[in-house]
Amino acid sequence: MPDTNAGGPLDSGELINGADLLDEIDEFLGRYVIYPSEHMRHAHTLWIAHTHFMELWDSTPRIYFKSPEPSSGKTRALEVSEHLVLRGFIALNMSAAALIRKLGDKPESRPTLLVDEVDTIFGPKAADHEDIRGVINAGHRRSGTSSRCVVQGANVEVVDFPAYGAVGLAGLNDLPDTIMSRAVVVAMKRRAAGEKVKPWRIREDEPKAAALGARLAQWATQVKQNLWDGNGYAVDWPDMPDGIADRMADCWEALLACAQFAHGHWPLTSKNAALAALADLREMGDAASTGVLLLADLYRIFLSKNGKALMEENTKPALKTQQLLKMLASIDESPWKSYRRDGTALNSRDLSQLLKPYGIKSTNIWWSKDSNGKGYYLSTFEDSWTRYVKEPEPEEPTSTANNGQQKADESTLQRTLERF
Repeated sequence: MPDTNAGGPLDSGELINGADLLDEIDEFLGRYVIYPSEHMRHAHTLWIAHTHFMELWDSTPRIYFKSPEPSSGKTRALEVSEHLVLRGFIALNMSAAALIRKLGDKPESRPTLLVDEVDTIFGPKAADHEDIRGVINAGHRRSGTSSRCVVQGANVEVVDFPAYGAVGLAGLNDLPDTIMSRAVVVAMKRRAAGEKVKPWRIREDEPKAAALGARLAQWATQVKQNLWDGNGYAVDWPDMPDGIADRMADCWEALLACAQFAHGHWPLTSKNAALAALADLREMGDAASTGVLLLADLYRIFLSKNGKALMEENTKPALKTQQLLKMLASIDESPWKSYRRDGTALNSRDLSQLLKPYGIKSTNIWWSKDSNGKGYYLSTFEDSWTRYVKEPEPEEPTSTANNGQQKADESTLQRTLERF
């Protein structure tokens, strides 16, 4: 059996009870970190466990501790994780070359990366970290690689370095969808007056964490020995709870499998945690892409009283590009007023580029005998609105307020089209 835990497991032949060990780790985490729910604490416990089984997974979920304010326990969550995960490494001020070298090492020395203040890598002013972003994005898949040019004498070769590895993140803001959709997102909050945690003292608490981490590595070795059939690991993969699918299933498969290895209450606990995470996402609302947000705002503009009045004035079921840009910039709490990197508003080229992937293009339109210019016909948005903005038609008739509003919007759209 391949040994990817070199230097980690204890030499003792003691058989470890996985459920009891995960309980200990779960309780240990709760001493130092206030979580938004016990489900998220359980998820953190399982994420830590999964780092000791990296050779089993097709993909590894990131865990992202985020909050809108500092002093919410994000950094502490990474600190406590450092000696529990497999070869934990807190990455500070690391260059892309150093990161690639770390992840590209032999599997038996590859670390679990813990990245604090990740906003500096993924934020709007993080242009210098494009290479690091690429490595983190690619590394969730076992097959993920990062390509680099390597000079060997007079020759320059493109070499693919392995990027696969477990990554824990902490930051203040939402990250790009390529990260968020592949992460267990723990929405941290600042401690309330009555919430108490034990202070983290390196001299006292790191040895305790390291001892738990060593036992976790030993348990993982015992589990893998039982799974090894001479040709590979024979894993009985868990079924996903209802509603956990696509990228979320990729995210939770490894965690649910670890719970299954542990037995006891953990298989049920893990599924409850996954469903709680799904409920949290629905409550927060899935972060819409910039393109979908734009489509939604344009939908409201075309169906607004002002939008319909402008189409009447234009004598076409269309709006001029400049009319759309002006109305987009006037929407409160939208990104369009300061969309560009220099803080200026969305321009006609930006609008065209954002709509291009949806097959929507501006057209040169004669607004009158003496006036022509670029604009967008309402009809060119219909297909994209149906797919990305409006809720799909329910299978059974409902009388909910939302469905009534949807019917009203659809009727308004149809009447607007018929008017012209």
